[in-house]
Amino acid sequence: MHTWLKIIACWFLGMWSALAAAEQTSLIEYLHQAYAKVQYFEADFTQEKHIKFLSKPLISKGKIKFVKQQGMIWEITSPIWVKTKIQDNQIFKTTDYENNKKVTDVQMKAVAQILTELLSSQLDRVESQFDVADLEHDEAQGQWQVKLMPKSMMIKKALQELVIFGQLSDDAEKQGISQIKIVDQSGNHTKIQFESVRIKTDALTQDLLDAFQ
Repeated sequence: MHTWLKIIACWFLGMWSALAAAEQTSLIEYLHQAYAKVQYFEADFTQEKHIKFLSKPLISKGKIKFVKQQGMIWEITSPIWVKTKIQDNQIFKTTDYENNKKVTDVQMKAVAQILTELLSSQLDRVESQFDVADLEHDEAQGQWQVKLMPKSMMIKKALQELVIFGQLSDDAEKQGISQIKIVDQSGNHTKIQFESVRIKTDALTQDLLDAFQ
């Protein structure tokens, strides 16, 4: 009887793994279709940084802009102004006091890198750097979320886990990524909510390209 229980348990585990793999493949294919033609992505964001010793989160607002094969810009507009440009695997910050200063920010680099790969439909690169620890895909509710665990020691120093939330929709500007949750090694976490998404799939105007010069 004990042997049969083991066999049944193994069968259920095998079936669960197969279903999870199928669900992951389905989501990957969906994300690929959602962003395959995207040349430009822009959204407003609200960021909540929850730090253990603070009773209230630190809240900031701004815009994110992504141009395929050019880079990404995070621009905080409130409560202070800071523009961070991620380009060619480097990070540059501009404030009221300094312009395009090259900085090292492993967490920002990791988040920007995975967003760039998702928006560029380079999902194989995401899988090479992160393990999928948990996946929820509710087609009836039009929602999905995936928890990613970093593989490399460098990313592990900055991130404990990364959770990406998204929407399923036939509307190009409502589908795809809607929120990111970043958990660091100290247990602090940051939530970034995207709203008012604007995308372009046609050739980009020169003014959009000039922002990355």
